[in-house]
Order: sequence, then C-alpha cells, then structure tokens
Amino acid sequence: MSEDAKRAEKSTYRVVRPEGEEAEVRPMAVLDISTTSCRIATEEPVPERAQLELTVAGPELDETVELKGQVVWSRRSADSAHSYAAAVDLSPPGGEELRILRDLPEFFDLRKLQVERELVEIIPRVAAMEMKIVPFRYDEEEDAVHLATSVWHSRETIETLSRQFGHDLVLHYAPSQDIVRAIRFLYGTVSGAEGGASPGTAFLQNMLEEAHELRASDIHIQPGETCQVRYRVDGVMGLGPALEEDLYRNLVNRIKVEAGLDIAERRDAMDGAFEWETPDGQHRDVRVATIPTVLGEHVSLRLFGPGDRPSRITELGLSEQQVEVLREALGQPQGLIVTVGPTGAGKTTTLYAALREIDRTDNHVITMEDPVEHRFVNVTQIEIHGHSKMAVSNMLRSVLRHDPDMVVVGEMRDEETLHLTMQSALSGALTLAALQADDAPSAPVRLLNMGAPDYVLASNLRLVIAQRLVRRLCESCKTSTTLGEERARRLGLEPGLEVFEPGACKHCNYMGYLGRVAAFELMPSNRRVRRLILEQAATESFREAATEAGMVSMLQRAAQYVACGITNAAEALRCVPHGPAQDTGDPG
Repeated sequence: MSEDAKRAEKSTYRVVRPEGEEAEVRPMAVLDISTTSCRIATEEPVPERAQLELTVAGPELDETVELKGQVVWSRRSADSAHSYAAAVDLSPPGGEELRILRDLPEFFDLRKLQVERELVEIIPRVAAMEMKIVPFRYDEEEDAVHLATSVWHSRETIETLSRQFGHDLVLHYAPSQDIVRAIRFLYGTVSGAEGGASPGTAFLQNMLEEAHELRASDIHIQPGETCQVRYRVDGVMGLGPALEEDLYRNLVNRIKVEAGLDIAERRDAMDGAFEWETPDGQHRDVRVATIPTVLGEHVSLRLFGPGDRPSRITELGLSEQQVEVLREALGQPQGLIVTVGPTGAGKTTTLYAALREIDRTDNHVITMEDPVEHRFVNVTQIEIHGHSKMAVSNMLRSVLRHDPDMVVVGEMRDEETLHLTMQSALSGALTLAALQADDAPSAPVRLLNMGAPDYVLASNLRLVIAQRLVRRLCESCKTSTTLGEERARRLGLEPGLEVFEPGACKHCNYMGYLGRVAAFELMPSNRRVRRLILEQAATESFREAATEAGMVSMLQRAAQYVACGITNAAEALRCVPHGPAQDTGDPG
C-alpha cells in the first residue's frame, strides 16, 4: 500500500451539504499544511469552492485536528499516488487546534542547502522520488539526519528510514518542485560518477541533461564561499545545486577542455564552444564564456539547438493588425525598421522571424551577428566573434559596398554605427537594427540623442517594434482566481475578473510556466511622427501620436494575455513597463 493510502486511513474530509443532506466521509492524504491553508490528495475530485470539514492526522500530531475550509482549486494530481489534489483555505483554527498545528515543522527552503552527498547514496533514486525525500545533513550533536520532504509519512515509514540511515530523523517540509528538482539533479550526478567518469565530466553531463530537460537557455556557474549553479528558464534565473570547491574546479576545467580553452588561464575573459549530444540524440551547440571575479571564474553556458528554429512572424505573439503593419514595413524597398527592448527581450528572435518572411532568391540579404544562431539558405551571414573581431562600424562600411537589398545590424551601440545604419537606409537597402530603449515612443528620442540627424531619421524611419517576453502559464496545472483591485487598475482590467495563477505539475517541471510569448507595441512612422522627429519632441508627444493612431501598448497586450488566461497578472506587471506614462486606456 502506498504511503498516501496509509495516511488516508487516518485523515478524512467531508463536503458540507445543505441542512438535512448527509455527505459521506472520505479518505484523504495531507500533502502540506499550515494554520491558514493546506493541500490534500483525494481519490475523487473535490468541487471547487466547496466547504469542507477536515479531520487531520499525522505522525507529528499526538491527536487529530478538526478544521474547516473552502476549496480554492481542484485538479488531477501530478505528484501524488491519489488521482486528485486540492488546495483548501482554512478558517481560523480555534485555540486548541492552533496549539496543535503550531507544533508542526515549518516548510524548509531547500534551495539554500549544500547537500551532503554521502547521505544521498543511502536511498535509491526511485525510492527518493516516490517518497519525495532528500536527506541533506547529519547533525553530530543530535545524532540525527535532517530530511526534506513534501509529503507526510507514516510512523512506520519514518522508523524504516531511521533504521536505514542508522540515526534518528528530523523532518523538514519543502515545496514539491524543490524536492523533485533536487532529486533529479543530485541522483543524476551520483549515477554519472558511478559510471567511471571523473567528477567534473559526470557533473557536466548531468548538468547539461538537467538544463535540457528544464528547457533552460543558459547555465551559470557562480563562484563564492558556496559555489552555485543557476539556470535561466523562460528568462527567469533559478537556483541549482551548491558545489564544493573541488567539484567546482573540476567542473570549470572540464568545460574549458571541451570548449578548447586554456585551463591555466584564470585572469582573462575567454570565449569558446563545443557540441553536446542530448540523451534523445539531438545535437546542441554550447557557447561558453568565462570571466574572472574576486572569488574565482564565473562560467556561463548558452545552449542552442534544433528546437531553437526561428519563428514566423505569425507565431511571435503579434495581433493580426500588428502582423499586417509589420508585413507592410518589410515590403518597403528601403528605410529603417528598429526593434527595441532590453537584453533578453527577444529582439533577435523578431529579427530572425523577419528574415524568414523575406528569405527569397530575389533578395540579397546581409546580416551581422554575434553570434550566428541560425543559418538561412539565401542570406549572407557574417559572424562577429573572437578577440580579433572587426568593429561593427568597419564591417558595416564594407557590407554597403556589396549591393545589399536588405541589411540586418545586430545593435546600434555607438554614434558611428548609428550613422552608417542611417547611410544604409538612405542608400536603398531596407535596414533592420536593434536598439536598447524602454518602448516604441522613446526610440526616436533615443536615436536623436545618439546623434541621428532629424531630417535623415524623419525620412527613413518606417517602423519601431518594442517588445517584452512574458511567461506562459502551464495549461496542465494553472488555477483560476479573481483579479484584485490594485492589479486590475494597473492593467486596465475589471476587478473581480476571472484570471489564472500558476500551479505545479510534471509537465512544466513544477514551475507553473511553460514557454514565453512576446507582448509587442508597433509604432509606424506617419506624417505626425515625422513632424515630431523634425521638432525633436519629447517621448510623451510620440506616445500620444501613436496612441491616437491606434497603437496597442505592450501593457495593453499583456493585459489581453491576462484576461485570456495565457499569463497571470503578476508576471505581466513584472515584465512590462507599467508606469503612469504607459496607462493609455483599456486594452482593445
């Protein structure tokens, strides 16, 4: 019998029915609990918003606790032996119930631990995953092993584990996603080392496999008193395992060997690359960059692969109206199209999608990239890399002598590159370039401040594209809620609107999000915009002109995603500028 089933024999729930109507008492397993809420596993679905009466029992409690609460969400379970899971908001417990609940161990932040690996070897991976346990520290004074878990275990299970470790156990509770990620990483590393590989080689292989499974775009190995591995998944940094000094040094040396870098050089920044084959046979390019710090070398790995194929413009997140505006600009024989946003906002993805739109044999297209992330059949691509790389401005000067129909410039960072980009647009080539700016209305002001002649910019600017990337909610585990007044006001939506929040399931690696979508705003250059450029007007004037012309702002687009259940309000407000200047009305 599973541990959930054993616990279910003691803990029960009953749905409160109208007077005179009896409801059957059913078994449940308590997955986690506090004085304000709990999460339970059940054999049958529990109606959402139903009132429940709970009888809670567990090895940490000397007596059962009677509680009442309302179901917040209910869905198929992703991490329990039971078929369903539910979250319950508890009514304030009475004095006696509160006293008992306060004796429960608190949830523990597993991300801040440095796990003792010899403890991991005692429990097989299959057993650790089934019971959701991670042993992480032996305390000599207490003569006890500290164990993190996301579920309650019966006394029999705890006694069995205690005998297996040869010590008493101290239980700490941690979120399921932290437990699962720790088990996957720690046990993968141990199994790799047992295969005869060196510690650095084994750790690198399992680290790359973990990143591939999590869909991470970057891995960071950060030196310090405790060396730390960090992953960037869907644009957000998350903690991986902590490393001991010896393993950190072995890992860095192994990466340098794979990338063809000098392992003896530790005081200079270096770049390299190597190819890695995933467990399912895909080949991924891994770009390596190292930089010296006061605590050691910081190593960054960026992963590229077949799955990173550029999107079409219809797959980026543009509305139908925005797609038409972009296609009209791409159909111009000359002029300047600018994509703006901070680093990591997806500007390169948008430029690649534009390239796919015009990748034809009747066009001569030249790009300058650092690095080339995807190859096109009919495009001349120039990679800027290495210590001897040419300045972008010098290369652009040479490119203009090759009669291009279209030029793609990575990013305009200095005045010389800006002027040559303008010259490219003037010479008869449609020119696409990236720029760091807050939003579309601020781009002309930024270009003017960088030294662009107003008359040249006014005659050549065709379109400004601003964007931010917003994480998508996982469709398998997102949960419904209502939108609060403050967030509704900032998004321009109605308070009380049914929206969604992230959950946690196997499908999204217990993160609640799966992939990203861009929130765009497009500002075409019309007669009024050109006049404002010549007047060297302020950003607010450009914003008013664009709004009157029908521009949907990034905030409005993100609000549409919230209303449609694509993302949640907190994520939209985290990613998209939402100061007073951006509040331009309700989303269309």
